[in-house]
Amino acid sequence: MCDKTKRSGVELTKKLLFKDYRHYDHQDFKILSEIGTGGSAAVYVAYWKNTTSKFAIKKITKLSARKEIINEIDIIKKVDFHPNIIKFIGIIKKNENEKIKIVAELKSEEIKDDFSDCHLSNY
Repeated sequence: MCDKTKRSGVELTKKLLFKDYRHYDHQDFKILSEIGTGGSAAVYVAYWKNTTSKFAIKKITKLSARKEIINEIDIIKKVDFHPNIIKFIGIIKKNENEKIKIVAELKSEEIKDDFSDCHLSNY
């Protein structure tokens, strides 16, 4: 990795660490299962420990995706008043070397129920 790329990654990480996002410790959550993976992230269902609340944890696996993640979080925060937009809860990241994890609300059961009520068997 060239010095410029490494430097910009560090700057983006610092932006994430010091922005006004809620920060959580990875020990606060217990991963239950993987929902899916993509080119730059994997998404898991997790319990917030000591509760029955489930959340989606998006683990960013591609270092070069950090800038896009910051933009994604900023956009989600601007529109999260809408009931059809998944709410951003915070991030799990303590230092520059740890992979970024986004904590978001989990809507899978509710979405599945909504679609089952629509009787979309022909699609």
